[in-house]
Amino acid sequence: MPCGINLPSLGKLTLSDVKVYQDSLDALIAHSPHLEDIHLIQPAMFLDLIASKVLKRLTIDGYIDPHKGFTISAPHLVMLDNELPTCSAFQSLTSLEIGGWHLAEDLYAVLRLLKLSPRLEKLKLVHDSGKGAGADAQPTNGMTFGCRLLHSVTIQCTNGDEGVDKLVSVVVANGVSLYKIHVTMTYREYIEKRASELEDKASVAEEPAKKVRLC
Repeated sequence: MPCGINLPSLGKLTLSDVKVYQDSLDALIAHSPHLEDIHLIQPAMFLDLIASKVLKRLTIDGYIDPHKGFTISAPHLVMLDNELPTCSAFQSLTSLEIGGWHLAEDLYAVLRLLKLSPRLEKLKLVHDSGKGAGADAQPTNGMTFGCRLLHSVTIQCTNGDEGVDKLVSVVVANGVSLYKIHVTMTYREYIEKRASELEDKASVAEEPAKKVRLC
């Protein structure tokens, strides 16, 4: 893919069987301020980063080197709820950070991503306190996931953020120890209260004596 591309009105781009290099993609995104949809089909990818402030949809059909991987930085990237059930598993995904989301409204999407990521090791969720919960949020009753390699869950939020209790309960119910969950808040009492409540349950009673990490 050439570096000299200037497409100021481009909104959707599909590339098939193309070698995609970092410099070329960076230049394309920089000179396409309205590019919201990128679809790469069987690309030869030489990338470390896909970064865009306007990208809303990214689809990659093809092989991604599980030993190399790359970072996606796109604050407006969305995944439609009606597409989640048909997504393939992210077999090589080991680290995931989601920012600009709401603990209650977007919980379905987060749990679905966890279900599709069996090798996930680190998860970070950054809550957007300015985004209100939607009344039509997808129900999460009965949803489960199996991330047996998950050893670190960080939830970044502020005092009183809606949905923290529910999220922690769901994660613990799916086999993640409370001691692997780090809630960064403006107060210590929340995590201490949760630890006290969950220590009374059989699943936590078998855990070795440790201190909960407080941030």
